[in-house]
Amino acid sequence: LFCFLWTSEETLEGVEFCSILNDAIRNDLSECMIPVATICRGINSLCVKRDMAIEKWPKYNKLYRGSCLPPDVLTNFFQPGVTYRCPMYLASSVSRTVAERFTLRSQVQKLQKVLWVIHLDPELKCWHVNHVERTNCPGEEEFLFVPYSVFTVIEIVAGNPLEIHLEAAFDNKDHREDLPLCTWH
Repeated sequence: LFCFLWTSEETLEGVEFCSILNDAIRNDLSECMIPVATICRGINSLCVKRDMAIEKWPKYNKLYRGSCLPPDVLTNFFQPGVTYRCPMYLASSVSRTVAERFTLRSQVQKLQKVLWVIHLDPELKCWHVNHVERTNCPGEEEFLFVPYSVFTVIEIVAGNPLEIHLEAAFDNKDHREDLPLCTWH
């Protein structure tokens, strides 16, 4: 049920459920937290694989995400060496092509197209991301990171789209809870 909710293409006033849920998490909307926490608990139980065998893993230990960002966020936050937490679910794909399609969604808003390349530890893996098995969007090959996952900026490669390479932490618990937050992805 939780995966079908997350991947639903149905909209409410043009906004998908995944965006509504992430907005409630990002903005810490107290009036929504009880139902949001219930939904998050269900989704997290499918994403976090602590001490369990990971059934499906990206062949080259890389995931991709496509989005668009305001230019000031790029220059003021995303710099090599910055480690931060992402206070929302972060969807990604094993397919670069799928991610590139998502860079085209916000063309009207004059935002910078960004292709995120998320590097995963080939031996330790990552305990807070998992493949979304049951989905309403077949072919996306989605991997979902839980809210407050930790990432470190490795490099930024100029181009259109701009590429931002991130290293996903193996275990979020190994990092300070008060790391900077970045809601733009």
